[in-house]
Amino acid sequence: MKVALGRSVDASDTKSGLRPVWAVYFGATGISNFTINTVSPSYYALRPLSNTLVSKNNVFIQDYQAGVLTGGKNNNYQAVDMETWVLTFLSAVDLFLGPAYAAPASTLAGSNNAYNRIVSAKKTLADKISTGLDYVLDVTPDTAKLGKAREAIKDQLLINLTKAYNSDALLQYDIAIGSPFSGGQSPRLSGAPVSKLYRTGIADSVSTVATFMHVSVDYLTEQIDQFTGILDVGLVVTYPGGGDYTITNTDTIATVAQHYNVTSQALVAGLSWPDPQTQGLFLARTIITITGLSQVSGTQTIEQIAEFFAAPIVDWAYANEDNTGIFIEGVTISVPGYSSVLVTASNNSLDLVAAEMTGSPQMTATELALQLRSTTGILAPAFTSYMVLSNFSFSASTSKISLATGTNQVNFLLDVSSEAEYRKALLGLNYAVDELEFNIRDIAGADGYQASSWLSFVIPIGSSTNFDGVINTNLGQPDIPLPLRSYPVAPIITAQDAEATYTDAQLPSTYPQNVEEASEWNFSFTYLHQEAAQDTNYIMATFNLATEAHSDYMQAAVPDDFFTAFAQFISVWPALKKDLDALAVPGTPPPTLGSTLDTLATLVENIADTWVFTSTHLSMTAVPAQQFYEYSIVSENEHHDDADWKATMTLTPLTAGNTGPGDNYPNIYYIDTSVSPPVEHELTKTPGNTDCVYTYPPYTVPAIRQLEHRVEFIQLDVMNYQNALGGSFAARNMILTATPTNENFVFQTPEVLYSHSIIPYITRGVALEFGSGNPATQLEPALTALFSNLFGTDTPLVKISALYGYELATGAGSTAIVSRLPIVFLPMMVYDTGIPANLAQAVNNWLGANPVATTGGELLFDLSVFSGTDESNSKPLLRLSNLIYSLSG
Repeated sequence: MKVALGRSVDASDTKSGLRPVWAVYFGATGISNFTINTVSPSYYALRPLSNTLVSKNNVFIQDYQAGVLTGGKNNNYQAVDMETWVLTFLSAVDLFLGPAYAAPASTLAGSNNAYNRIVSAKKTLADKISTGLDYVLDVTPDTAKLGKAREAIKDQLLINLTKAYNSDALLQYDIAIGSPFSGGQSPRLSGAPVSKLYRTGIADSVSTVATFMHVSVDYLTEQIDQFTGILDVGLVVTYPGGGDYTITNTDTIATVAQHYNVTSQALVAGLSWPDPQTQGLFLARTIITITGLSQVSGTQTIEQIAEFFAAPIVDWAYANEDNTGIFIEGVTISVPGYSSVLVTASNNSLDLVAAEMTGSPQMTATELALQLRSTTGILAPAFTSYMVLSNFSFSASTSKISLATGTNQVNFLLDVSSEAEYRKALLGLNYAVDELEFNIRDIAGADGYQASSWLSFVIPIGSSTNFDGVINTNLGQPDIPLPLRSYPVAPIITAQDAEATYTDAQLPSTYPQNVEEASEWNFSFTYLHQEAAQDTNYIMATFNLATEAHSDYMQAAVPDDFFTAFAQFISVWPALKKDLDALAVPGTPPPTLGSTLDTLATLVENIADTWVFTSTHLSMTAVPAQQFYEYSIVSENEHHDDADWKATMTLTPLTAGNTGPGDNYPNIYYIDTSVSPPVEHELTKTPGNTDCVYTYPPYTVPAIRQLEHRVEFIQLDVMNYQNALGGSFAARNMILTATPTNENFVFQTPEVLYSHSIIPYITRGVALEFGSGNPATQLEPALTALFSNLFGTDTPLVKISALYGYELATGAGSTAIVSRLPIVFLPMMVYDTGIPANLAQAVNNWLGANPVATTGGELLFDLSVFSGTDESNSKPLLRLSNLIYSLSG
C-alpha cells in the first residue's frame, strides 16, 4: 500500500489547503507486478540531418523587404553544417509560438491564418523529425519498440521543438506489468530517472564509503576531496604532528589537507577524531553525489573493462588496486624487464603482484595494468571491477508507463551537460515514480487529448529499489551512448619535417654501424585538432609515394528543394525577426506585420514540407603507397581537483600488426602552446600486444581545448623510406561504446594531408671507414658488403667516384689535410651486383699503373644515391662523400 494525495473537489478544502488522501494498493488483486528489464535497454537518438558538410551552387535566394520576399539572385554555399541551420530554425519557430508572440499573432485581425499555418507546420515538423530517431548502436532493430520511442520524442517535439531536438539520447526499457487493467485508458505511473547516490551513515569515514563502493581509499579520496557540504561541521580532527582542527561549513577534504600541508590521501590515512564509532567525518544522512559502478570481467581484457567504464586504465587500476581475486590463480604474470610472478590465493591483487616483481623502477599497480592491458586469459572470469561516478550532471524527462497488464515500454529523454566531454553515460539509476494518472478519458473533438486525474505519492516509489516485493524501480546500470550531433572540426597539419637521426659527431666509428646510422633519418609531422570525447582522430604516415596523394570526399545527397528552403530562411531571418518583434510591443502594429507573418508561415511550411534526413556512409580509404601506416587515436580524461585533464591516448593500427616502420610505434609529443615559445612534452609510450598507450604528464593538459601533437617516426633507413607524407582526419561518434555505432550517426572529415611529401636528402661529409687491407684481394668484398648494407636487394640509381688520398697532416675529423687524386668516375646508372667487381678492378688497375704509398694512403669513395620516387633525380637522396678504405690496414 502506498499513500498518495489527490486534488480536492471541494472549493472550501482547496482554500484551506486540505487534500484528499488516497491509498494505492500493490498486491495480488491490485498492481501485482512491476518489473523493469535492466539487461537490455534500448538507446536511441535523433540522427544528424546530414553527416557531411553540404555544398550547393546557384541556389536562388530572394531578398526580404517590407514583409515580403522579392527579387533575388543565385548564391553559392560551401561546406555548410546543416545542424547549425536546424537549431536556428527550430529556435525561431519556438520563439514565435511562445506567449509573447503567439498571443498577439493569433488575434491579429486578418492574419490569424498565418498563426494557424505555423501551428500546423509545427505538427508536420514533429512528425518528420521524429522519423529521424534511430538506434544509436548497430543492433537488430525492433520496429514496434522503435515506433513507441518515436511517438515519445514526437510528444516532446510538440511541446518544444528545440529542447527535444537538442536531447542527447532516448533511453527505453521494457517493463512487465501485472494488474487488473487493460487498454489505452489504464492508469499510468509517472516519474523520471534519478542517480543512485550515496547517503552517509552516522559514523562514516572515507574508508567506510570506499569499502561500500569496493574501491581503494586513495582513489575515492581523489574523487570527492573537492566536494563541499559533506563534512561534519564542528568536528574536531587531529593529524599526527599537526594538532587539532575544527571543520567549518566551507571545508572540503582538500582544504583540510591544505591546512596540514599534506596531500588529501595522506590526510585521510592519518586523520583521527574522538569517537569514530558514533560520529563520522561526514554529516550523517547527507547525500554524496557519487554512484557506484561495476563490471564482471568475463573474458574481457583490462583494456576492455576500462573502456566499459569510459575511464583511463590508470584510473581503473587506481580504483581496483586493492581488490583481491582479480587474476586466475595459477597463471604467471610476466612483464618485460621484471621478474615473473605466480598468482596464488595470497598475492592475488594488482598491488601485491606488482610488489613481488623485481626490477627498476619498482613496478606499481597502475603500470602493471598498463603493461597487461591487452593480455588475454589472465583475469578471473567472475572478478568484479568497481569504479565511482561523481558529479555527472544530466536531466531526464518525466515519462509515463501504462499499468495495462503485459509488457510495456517506458521512454526517457536524456540531456547531458557538457556532452562533448562524454562519449557515453554509464549511470546507476532508479525510476523515481512520484505520480499516478487515473480516470483517463477521451475528449470529443479534442484531437487526441485525454482528460485525467492525478495522485501524488507522499513518499515517491523509487526512493528505495524495492517495494513490498511487487514494484522494483531499479533501472540498473545503462551504458548510454551519447552521439554528438555536429560536424567535427577537421584537423590541421601544421608542420612536416625530415632530419638525419644522428649528427656527424654522434655517428659511431665502427663499421657497419657508422654507415647504417649515417643513412637513417627521422620523419615527423604536427597536427592540430579541437577534440570532443566523441571524436576519434586518425593519423597516417605514408612512405615512398610515387605521386602526390589526394583525397576524395563524398558529398551528402541533400535534396535541392530542402537546402533551398533552409538557405532562404537563414538568409532573411535576422531582418524578418526585427519586423516580428513588433508583435511584442503594445500599440498599433505596423501595416506590414500581416505580410511578415504570411512570409514566416510560408518559410516554415517550405522547410516542414521538404524536411528529409540524409546520410553518406563514409569509408576510411588508405592513400596508395608502398608503405602506409594508419592509426586510430582514442583519448581518455581523468578528473582531478574539480577539473578534467588529458590522461592517455591509445594508438591502434587499423591493420593489425602494422605498428610502424621497423615494427615500432611512433613517438608522440604534446606541444604546450600556452607558453612562449611553445614547449614539447614527450608522452610516455607503453606498447602492448595490439596497441600503444601514451600517457600525458599528470594534470597538465586540460581535457577540452585545441591540442597540438607532433608524431615522430625515428631511425628510418633512407633506402627503404625515401619520402614521407603526414596526414590526419577525424570521425565523430565512431566509438561510443563497445558496440559499433550506427553509421547514420557517424561524421567524418576529409583526409587532411600536408601539401607535398618530404624527402630527407641526407648528405654526409664526415669520414666513414668501411674497410682496410690489400685492395687486390679485399676491396671487392668490402665494396660488396658496403653496398649490400646500404641497398639490400634494391637497385637504385647511383653515381660513384673513387679517389686516392694521402694524409699530408693529421688532425681530428675534417681538420686533417689530405691530398686527393681522381681514379675513376661512374656516371648515373642503375646499380647492379657487378659494380663492386668493376669498381675494384678499375681501382686496382690504376694502383698498378700509379705506384703510391700505402702507409698513410687511403681510397676515398663518393657515393650518391638517387630516389626512385623523385622523377627529376636532380638531387641525391643520400650522399656519402667520404667513404674510406684504408690501404695501410
